[in-house]
Parts: sequence; C-alpha cells; structure tokens
Amino acid sequence: MEGNELQVIHTQAFFSLPAMTTLDLSNHKIHTVHAEAFHDMNSLTVLNLANNKLTSVPKSGLSLLSGMETLDLKENIITALAENRSFGNLASLSTLHLQTNVISSVADSCLEGLPVLTNVDLSNNNLVSMVASLSNVPLTSLTTFSLANNQLANIGTSVFSSFVALRTLDLSGNSLSELVKGTFDAMNNTLT
Repeated sequence: MEGNELQVIHTQAFFSLPAMTTLDLSNHKIHTVHAEAFHDMNSLTVLNLANNKLTSVPKSGLSLLSGMETLDLKENIITALAENRSFGNLASLSTLHLQTNVISSVADSCLEGLPVLTNVDLSNNNLVSMVASLSNVPLTSLTTFSLANNQLANIGTSVFSSFVALRTLDLSGNSLSELVKGTFDAMNNTLT
C-alpha cells in the first residue's frame, strides 16, 4: 500500500481479510485509527504503522488483535504513553517499536498486560526522567530494552525492578551524570 496517503483507518476497514498475518501501513499520513478498525483480523501477527502522523497509541483500534506479536509505531508523533494498559489486550505482543517519536512521559502501568513482551525500543524520544515508571509492571519476559538517545538525566532505583530477564539495556546518548547503588539490583547480573 506504499505510495498512498492514507489518513484514517475506519471501523472494519479490513473486515474481509481474516487470514492476513502481516499488514504494512507504514509511510502514510495516518492520524486516526478507529475502534475495531482491524475487526475480524484474528490471524494478524505483525502490524506496521511506522512513519505516520499518530499522536497517541490507537488503543481502541488495536483492542481486538490479541494474537499480534509485533507492533511497529516508530517515527510517528506520539507524545506520551499515558494510559494504563496503553496496549490493551495484546497479550501475545513480544516486540514493540516506539523509537523516533516525541514521547516525553511513560505512565507506570502503560505496558501492563503484556506477559510475553521481550523487546521494547523507546530510543530517540524526549524522555527526561525514569524515576518510578514501569517499576510495578511485571515485565518478567523483557530481554531487550532501549532508552538510547533520549534526554534522561536520572533513573530511579526501582525503575528496572521487574526486569529479571533483561539481557540488553541501551542507555547511550542520554544526559545521565550518575547512577546510584541499587539501580540494577533486580537484574541479578543478567545484562550483557
């Protein structure tokens, strides 16, 4: 669908495609994804909405995609992950691309309800602080987490407390001036 200028994905826009496993809607001008836009797309495992004009996570539009494994929202203009359970019922989601947006805040429970999430990329955003964000969310499957090239000046000691499987953490390109004792205690020597 490349080369088009889609702006709105209406309810049941893909209703007649229940066997589709991958949908690439990148490089358009999509700013709105209506509730149930992907209704009856039970086989969809990969959704690419990169390089569009989304200002927030289209939670209601994604709500029926419980089998989705990869969601790509990079290069949009998403400003925050402000809602509890921002990604709704995406219980099979393992990879989440949010890099190169303008995200400046992350709500404590925005990633709640994602039990198999292994890879999150929040690089190249506008995050300034990670004091308590994500500390109460059981991200026990998360192995790769990137916060590179943000504006992080500090990281609280409990931010990564539920990241017990984390193997790769990228904090490069930030404004960190110190790391306090205990910041990485929960990781129990799992980082590479």
